[in-house]
Amino acid sequence: MPVYFLLTLKFLIMIKKLFFLILVALTPAVMAIAQSGPQISITTPTHDFGNIKQGVPATYDFEVKNTGNQPLIIQDVKPSCGCTTPEWPKTPILPGKTAMIKVSYDAASPGPFNKSIFVKSNATNVEKGDRYELRIKGTVQGS
Repeated sequence: MPVYFLLTLKFLIMIKKLFFLILVALTPAVMAIAQSGPQISITTPTHDFGNIKQGVPATYDFEVKNTGNQPLIIQDVKPSCGCTTPEWPKTPILPGKTAMIKVSYDAASPGPFNKSIFVKSNATNVEKGDRYELRIKGTVQGS
């Protein structure tokens, strides 16, 4: 074999090892960047009211925790219909702190219900442009 071929082969093997070492060295840094920023965490994203009386509003508080390292800002909370009313904190949620999103359902119509509430925030663990979904469900018992 020519010397040129052996040198090229050794060079390629050395480049491959160097690339692998760089990849291994940068992985923790990339993971740290991916996990930085505000992070939204809701222990129970779905609440089942069970059976509720018609005409009596039902309310539930979803606990929101910022598990990130920067303030979490809840920009908007939109229900899937007008029968659900959300209230949310207008001030930033600091890292490690919690706040509540209060959701009220008017229970005007008898029968089962399953409603979505969409939370828009600056959280980095939710894809940009996506919203975090909360759900309430139950059955309204006719009066």
